[in-house]
Amino acid sequence: MAYAKSTALDAPEEPAGVNTGEAIAAKGVPKVGMQPEDYQTWLGKKPKTYIAPDGTEFETEAKYKRYMFANYYSFCDRKGETLLRRPGSIRGNSFDLSNLEGCEVQLLDNIGQVLIDGLTDCKVYVGACASDVFVRNCKNCVFTVACKQLRTRDCSYCKVYLYSMTRPALETSHNMEFGRFNGAYPRQASHFRKAGLCPENNQWDQVHDFSNSDKEMPRPHWSKIADNKWEEWSIGFEDSKMKPENPVPQRSNALWFMEGPRGGSNPIMGIGQKKAGAKGGLGKKKAGVSIFGKFK
Repeated sequence: MAYAKSTALDAPEEPAGVNTGEAIAAKGVPKVGMQPEDYQTWLGKKPKTYIAPDGTEFETEAKYKRYMFANYYSFCDRKGETLLRRPGSIRGNSFDLSNLEGCEVQLLDNIGQVLIDGLTDCKVYVGACASDVFVRNCKNCVFTVACKQLRTRDCSYCKVYLYSMTRPALETSHNMEFGRFNGAYPRQASHFRKAGLCPENNQWDQVHDFSNSDKEMPRPHWSKIADNKWEEWSIGFEDSKMKPENPVPQRSNALWFMEGPRGGSNPIMGIGQKKAGAKGGLGKKKAGVSIFGKFK
């Protein structure tokens, strides 16, 4: 039986200026599946050093990423603390929050996917998420969230001040309250642009309740926060002259469920309109009137 011989082709791509043939002659054939960092060492080259913001150095990218996630891109197992990430500290990376109690969390940057799990009595600000925000197993919390989609599961008695480009998803949750986005901090508009979020398209109240037919689930599953109970969350920095900003209009231009024209009973969907001359309006009709009919 013939056996294939391992060759230098099994190793990672040869770096510029390195003679692999000479290295093979001196050290033998590199192992199949050798990691790039190990290949650099095999070639006699000093491996790349990865440096965390606190100065900790790592020889492999994998160890560096694990350290960054544990120390800079997550908050876990905390109680009664204020936890802050300022603009420029996350830079589109994913972030995890887990097992927090009585904490205030401020993630004030453009962010990748966010996973929130096991929070109780917390207040959380998630700014400009370019992906999904998953909220699970949370109770008695207040969330301010800007994202492409919000997905909640097994939550209860929480308030969510929301910006979402798509319909929020609710599953096995009850006594949830939803309101329009209320957050403001310096540079938030630029973070919305980096995250690909369109402030005018906010579907915060188009909740898709996957458990709507579940008769055993306590009700109400969700409701809207009344206008007279809506509260702004504005955050500024003492060392910055930049003012807090909220790019999301108070009234959304997202799709709304409405009554059909001429008082029809079948609901249809249309685009909400603002008052004539209002900033960001799509037409000249009166507030609360769609191009298709009256709001239901």
